[in-house]
Amino acid sequence: MPAKCAAPRATAHLSQEYRTPAWEQRKLGELYKEVSEKNDLTYGRDRIISVAHMYFNPVVYVTEDDYLKTYNVMRLGDIAFEGNRSKNFAHGRLVENTIGDGIVSHVFKVFRPIRPFDLMYWKYSINNEKAMKDVLTRSTKASTMMHELVAKDFLNEEIAVPSLEEQRQIGAFFDRLDSLITLHQRKYDGCANPLFSERRISCRKPSHQNRCSATTTPSG
Repeated sequence: MPAKCAAPRATAHLSQEYRTPAWEQRKLGELYKEVSEKNDLTYGRDRIISVAHMYFNPVVYVTEDDYLKTYNVMRLGDIAFEGNRSKNFAHGRLVENTIGDGIVSHVFKVFRPIRPFDLMYWKYSINNEKAMKDVLTRSTKASTMMHELVAKDFLNEEIAVPSLEEQRQIGAFFDRLDSLITLHQRKYDGCANPLFSERRISCRKPSHQNRCSATTTPSG
């Protein structure tokens, strides 16, 4: 009987430059440290960060400027835990600061990166429910309205981490994808916006698919 041939490895035909390095298991404590850097009034009301939406929100009600000393500084690349439960985030979520140095309420736990990292990769990775659900299940405790993160337990958890170069590639891909989605959404919203009175939308629904066409009415 002829000898059986071993099935070729899937990567046997790939040159070394195209082989993806294995992701490493890292404790979060090797990547981040908890910080409690209080605001010395270097940052005013215009640098208050909305953690839920990640933008500067100067309209937050503050009785007096001295109260801003109780706020924690959140620097670019820091992450904060937002404990509100939702259908998309069963145990709260982690949000990365991608907008610049600012301040957040003292109720938020803030963690600062201690290794070289790619900003865009961690923006999407640390906020990914599938990637972080088990970590947060084990490192949070429930209260009446939201979950509370136990920093020691969180930093002791492990996650898979790609190399810095692969972080950059993944981060750039998702950032570009996000930009394209936003661009097309804006085009759609502009087309459907009733304020654009010179544009009318005609839609028809054939049996096999939906189609919409936009017609611009010349002014004058």
